[in-house]
Amino acid sequence: MKRSSLGIAGACLGVQLLVVYGLLSVLYVCSPKPSALGALLWGGAIVAVLTGLIFYIFMRLMERERHSREVRYRRVVEFLPEPVVVHQAFRMLYANAAAAAIVGEDSAAALKGRMIYDYIHPGDVQRMLDRILRLKESGLPTEIDETRLVSKNGGTVYVEVTSTMIDYDGTEAVLTSVRDVTEQRLAEQRIDEHRRLIDRVLEAQLDGILLCDQDGVILFANERFLSFFHCGDLTGRTLAESYRSLEWGLEADPYFLERMTAYARGHAPGFQEKYELHRPEATLHIEVHGIPITNVTRQGNRRETLFVFRDRSSEERVNVLKNELISTVSHEMRTPLASIQGFVEILLTRELTPEKTNHYLGTVHREALRLGRLIEDFLDIQHMEQGKLAYRKERIDAAVLLKEVARQWRGKQKHAVQLSVEGDRCFVLADSGRLRQAVNQLISNAIKYSPDADRVDIRLAAAGDTVALSVRDYGLGIPDAAKPQLFSKFYRIDNSDSRQSGGAGLGLAIVKSIVEAHNGTIVLDSEPGKGSTFTIRLPRHSRLDDAAEFAV
Repeated sequence: MKRSSLGIAGACLGVQLLVVYGLLSVLYVCSPKPSALGALLWGGAIVAVLTGLIFYIFMRLMERERHSREVRYRRVVEFLPEPVVVHQAFRMLYANAAAAAIVGEDSAAALKGRMIYDYIHPGDVQRMLDRILRLKESGLPTEIDETRLVSKNGGTVYVEVTSTMIDYDGTEAVLTSVRDVTEQRLAEQRIDEHRRLIDRVLEAQLDGILLCDQDGVILFANERFLSFFHCGDLTGRTLAESYRSLEWGLEADPYFLERMTAYARGHAPGFQEKYELHRPEATLHIEVHGIPITNVTRQGNRRETLFVFRDRSSEERVNVLKNELISTVSHEMRTPLASIQGFVEILLTRELTPEKTNHYLGTVHREALRLGRLIEDFLDIQHMEQGKLAYRKERIDAAVLLKEVARQWRGKQKHAVQLSVEGDRCFVLADSGRLRQAVNQLISNAIKYSPDADRVDIRLAAAGDTVALSVRDYGLGIPDAAKPQLFSKFYRIDNSDSRQSGGAGLGLAIVKSIVEAHNGTIVLDSEPGKGSTFTIRLPRHSRLDDAAEFAV
């Protein structure tokens, strides 16, 4: 029986007892022969009346106390900072002020009579209905569940809810308490966004990144690291497991893993290693740095370690080129300076015939010119890299320019420089001085690298919108392996025949830069032992293009 009915039931029982014993008393009084039994009945009637009255009064007091406790409970609930809702058949019977505030209503009265799913996010309605149905079937309070509310203004509120069955004004209802966790969820979302941003930053790094905890368990490895060692996802594996299964290229250093693990555990003051990772296609120069990280968790501070695997291969190549440059420049400058110094010393200390004097002065002059060209090449390279090399372009006849160049080389060496021109009107928009410099460099290289030949062919042809200028020699040729780097600064073919020819390795880099500044291209066709052909292609210039002439 419900508590709200106890008072009424007690009152009814007392009235029934009073009526029964009242009738018995009447029978006793009206009886012509009163007896001891009648007296007993009369006394019982009096006791029954008194008992019924006492029971009635007691139950009324209990009802009043229950009502008082309910009023106090509602007042407490009303002022709770957390929302509380009582609902029956999904219709709200009661809501406190906090419940109204969380969904943006002006007062709790606005919620009374509304359906609870009016304020549930559409994506969470079915889960909420299933939870209430399970509650009614089991009668046990539900576990804390997270759901989303939709406020009056359309905003989303993240909450945790729990429900239980209660008696509400004599009927069975559901009490649901709510805790607003919106700030917590938004903070978690921001943390997740920051974590994803950090992951994207780490993935975009050119260095390999490996993060592990103090037990050596790998927490993260970016794509660059995985590509270094040709492996898949390593998350959850230990350093020792990955070291044994991956191609770390550290066979020559068995203690690398030991040092790495010791640093991860905090047993070493620092970690910086360098080693070579040998691959079939190339050798990578790897530098590894260890960086300690303190991860603050609910369980306390936990040490994690970030290992950065940096590919220093390009820097090593630059160092090699720098060393070669120093060696080459020293050699190239020492040779003419030694010649100049030697012949000047002879001229100063000896009495020579006019013929020998002129011969020695000519040698000094040639070596001085050679030294000057070397310095000019270095200055040109510097200006090209800084974008300060000046070009004054004008409409010129390429055939006339090549004839002048070929004439300059005539009689200066044993090679015959032969020019052939196909077609006419081979006009280009160019800086004649720079274009002449490029052609002279190609002819000089052709003579230098064909010591056993006696000719160099220059061919000029115009076809469509292009003028093609080619220089061919019949000398050493260029190996296929050297072709990709042939136009790089300071690059020289690594063989004895080429090394004997000298040079700083700047000529072809300068030629390519000049050609590209004229919107042209240069290509190579070479076969070792049969010679090489360098072909420059420039845009053909017509009279209609005169308006485009300008100075750079």
